[in-house]
Amino acid sequence: MLFHTFEYAAFLTVVVWLWYHLAGRQRLAMIVIASYVFYGVWSFRYSLLMLFSTVLDFYAAREIDASRSARRRKAFLAASIIGNLSVLAYFKYTNFALHSAQSTFAWLGFHVPEVELKLILPLGISFYTFDEISYTTDVYRRKVKPVPDLLTMASFVSFFPQLVAGPLQRSWHLVPQLVREPRFDWLDLRIGVNLILWGLVKKVVFADNIGAYADAVFAAPEQYSSLATLLGVYAFAFQIYFDFSAYSHIAMGSAHLLGVRFTKNFDLPYVAVDISDFWRRWHITLSTWLRDYVYVPLGGSRRGEWRTYINLIVTMLVGGLWHGANWTFVVWGAYHGGLLALTRFLKDRFAGPRAAAAAATLRPLWIVLTFNLVCVGWVLFRAPTIHAAGGVFRRILWWNGAALSSDFVWLAILIAGSFATHVITAALRPSWGAFMSHASRRWDVAYACVVLFLLIVGASSAITKFIYFEF
Repeated sequence: MLFHTFEYAAFLTVVVWLWYHLAGRQRLAMIVIASYVFYGVWSFRYSLLMLFSTVLDFYAAREIDASRSARRRKAFLAASIIGNLSVLAYFKYTNFALHSAQSTFAWLGFHVPEVELKLILPLGISFYTFDEISYTTDVYRRKVKPVPDLLTMASFVSFFPQLVAGPLQRSWHLVPQLVREPRFDWLDLRIGVNLILWGLVKKVVFADNIGAYADAVFAAPEQYSSLATLLGVYAFAFQIYFDFSAYSHIAMGSAHLLGVRFTKNFDLPYVAVDISDFWRRWHITLSTWLRDYVYVPLGGSRRGEWRTYINLIVTMLVGGLWHGANWTFVVWGAYHGGLLALTRFLKDRFAGPRAAAAAATLRPLWIVLTFNLVCVGWVLFRAPTIHAAGGVFRRILWWNGAALSSDFVWLAILIAGSFATHVITAALRPSWGAFMSHASRRWDVAYACVVLFLLIVGASSAITKFIYFEF
């Protein structure tokens, strides 16, 4: 069930009404059933995988918490992690491993028959798997107590606004909000609707229209001039940003209607001054997850300079593989890991008041440089193969002109206008709640009319799924 459809609007309306008219376990049971219906529209069969991992982690966490034996606690944590990752690996990485092995044997001169399993990646499996691993790990670390019953566990894992593409939520943040008795608040309703409407604009007006240009360029870069290809790369950078942040907005707005607050997932990532700053602003819930459950367990920055660099690269390799079973994602992860290591190296070498003053003076330059370094990574992220990514790079670097059609001029205007609009709205975000609490109902009507006008005039004709549904 896609967020930007009338079916979802009807579904959400019914769920919100029931949420405030049911109490206790009836309300939790309703949200679990609704979440499984939401997921089952795509595939009821694969919802059984989510149920399996929910039951596995519920009992594993209980045993981890109850046991006094360190070995037994580690064994149940390992069972949880291995069980979840085994399911994820089977569906997401089996064919990738088979293809890689076949290519290796062919390179060595051995002929092996091509084998490919007919597997469909279960929707949202990467997200709810990471949610559950964080839960059992936090129980193991004694940071949280296990949830009291299987129904509560199921509501945490399957909660529909964040089920398919996040934002990733920690149990200590989400579970208390789900089990407490909700109190209907008109301010929650207004803010939630505003978030959903703005998310719809970002998706169907900004992301989908910009994405049409990016798709055309990446499909056949040889047909475009160097400048047009470069603009296509920039188009994808803004497409993926608006697409994913739109999903996050609609997810946050949907949860807000139920009185539930999600962790922020984006904070103007394209004004970052370096790659470390970018990852503090982009997909924040994933980057903090990788920090807490990969980077820190590897030793973080506690085991010396070179080990820190290795840990950064390994962490981003995990992040790359999490995104997809393709060598492009492996190289993308290694690329960002290398940039993080280089950033750390330079900061360690050029720290101090003088360096800080110089960085502040040159801030616009660092923002432009960081954005372009990120865009290099986006080519790897978007291209279907390493060879295809190389074709895009060659087209840009081997200059063959700056010819642009009128369509690309319109694209530049759309990107500039959409990003300027977003910067303005993001700047107003800290005072948004206070503003909404004092704004009159006329504001709601005016805002809805503006959004409706943008959707009617600017919405893409095709209904496309969100990019992160692939992961």
